[in-house]
Order: sequence, then structure tokens, then C-alpha cells
Amino acid sequence: MEHENPGIQNWGIGIIDQLLFYSLCDDEDVAQILDEARNHSSQYVKEKAEEMYLIFNTEEELEQI
Repeated sequence: MEHENPGIQNWGIGIIDQLLFYSLCDDEDVAQILDEARNHSSQYVKEKAEEMYLIFNTEEELEQI
């Protein structure tokens, strides 16, 4: 997501989203990437990272109940 092309940055966060959605990786595997993405210069990347962060933290909380 460090590429200068915004389209490639958006694809990058989209790939992370799909990997998580289809359980092809664990959220721990991409935690650092999501942390960095939440502070990205692109508003779209920041919003997608925040959505993923909220979804997976909510799921963890529900599993603890």
C-alpha cells in the first residue's frame, strides 16, 4: 500500500479484506498491516482498514461470550 498509484493502494487493502473474509489468513497475520493502513494517507484505505478492524474485534468479543 506504499505504491504511489491510489488504485494499487486500494487493491492492496482489498486483498487483505478478501484474505480475512475467506479465512485464508488470521487477523494476527495482518494486524501490523491493518495498523499501518488505519494511518494511511488514502481515506479509502483508512476506512477499509477501520472496517476490518471493527469487524474482527467484534467477532473476537462475541467468541468470548
